[in-house]
Amino acid sequence: MLLFSLLYNFDLIDLYACSNIFMVFIYGIVKKEKWIKDILNKKIICLSLLGLLIPMIPMIFYDVHHGYPQTVKFAVWIGYKIEQYLAIPRFILTPRVRLI
Repeated sequence: MLLFSLLYNFDLIDLYACSNIFMVFIYGIVKKEKWIKDILNKKIICLSLLGLLIPMIPMIFYDVHHGYPQTVKFAVWIGYKIEQYLAIPRFILTPRVRLI
């Protein structure tokens, strides 16, 4: 969580790489790995959330005073990337044009 919030403060595109960490975490939950039981401890979860919140305080203050421009645009960008990944390619939907 600390890495996530630090990357968010420096550059938003770096958060795209954090999806790998999220996927490993989901894999551990699905496969019921031993290490996931150690991570799902109340103390570790509370410290992780605190580690996420403390570095995010400057960004939260900035967003509150400026109308959330960076956060909204980042959420839209994530939605666009998900749509781009799941959508049918555009060239299939376009009609074929014959050149004479």
